[in-house]
Amino acid sequence: MVPFVQKHRCWNRVQLHHLVYYQIRETFPTLGSQMVCQAIHRVADAYKALRTHEGIPKDQPVPAITFNPTSVNFDRRTYSIQGEAYTSQTCSVCGGLGKRVQHRFACSCGNLAHSDVNASRNIARFAGLSSPARGVVYRPEFAHSIHPCAVESSSL
Repeated sequence: MVPFVQKHRCWNRVQLHHLVYYQIRETFPTLGSQMVCQAIHRVADAYKALRTHEGIPKDQPVPAITFNPTSVNFDRRTYSIQGEAYTSQTCSVCGGLGKRVQHRFACSCGNLAHSDVNASRNIARFAGLSSPARGVVYRPEFAHSIHPCAVESSSL
């Protein structure tokens, strides 16, 4: 897609979509339509940012851009939970398959929990966290007594 942008000097997202979408789908038939649309969107945004920050002179060729493959989605796929299904149905205590009904999780070992809490514990365990994530919570101090404020009114 980048060579097409360079050749035709087109980085408008809608125009680029109309010009390259079907060609990309034919070239990569296993690539989903949303992925193609997202790629077109990212290329168009990258060229708009390049044009805004550095400028692309009309008398010079459009520079090539490259994308870093270690994006958030790449990391998510690379480090996804091996083995990412049933996290809310697997017991975070014994590892057995429990029952989930709406937001309630119950296991034969006696574990009863909110299904999202149970799933987050499984994800934390699968991700290799040695202890639950904790952070400092700063709570504001409030005055314990209320001081009446003086109200002046000419109508009193």
